Amino acid sequence: MRRVVILSVSVIFLVGAQLSAADFTAKDVKRAITEHIKSVSKDGVFTLADVDDHDKVLDLEFVKIHDPVRKLGDKNYFACTDFSLKDAKEKVYDIDFWLEPKEGKLVVFKTKVHKDPRQVAGQWVKKERYTFKGDKIVPAK
Repeated sequence: MRRVVILSVSVIFLVGAQLSAADFTAKDVKRAITEHIKSVSKDGVFTLADVDDHDKVLDLEFVKIHDPVRKLGDKNYFACTDFSLKDAKEKVYDIDFWLEPKEGKLVVFKTKVHKDPRQVAGQWVKKERYTFKGDKIVPAK
């Protein structure tokens, strides 16, 4: 009987190890986003068509990835980033990236402008377009 219990515990441990091996760390998410940005950028410029603003083309330069990155549900990941407008560095956009695992790697499957620069009292600030309720996007008020 004792061997059955030990064997059962070992099987549970191995299954748990396999599940956690499929998880990605914050470092993995950040690396995948950085690699994606580099792969689609030309001469350091990340070009994005803003689908929520009549496909306005934005020529952006990467600034940083925000902390924390998040895991969504049981397999997807999410992170916010900052990009400055190439020809107007004071105008900073918050761009969101969604990632999913494919063939053992994280791949970006969605990119969206979360906040865009607006001038308020003579200063450029990021104006939120949407927020989140759980993992769902809802329009900002």
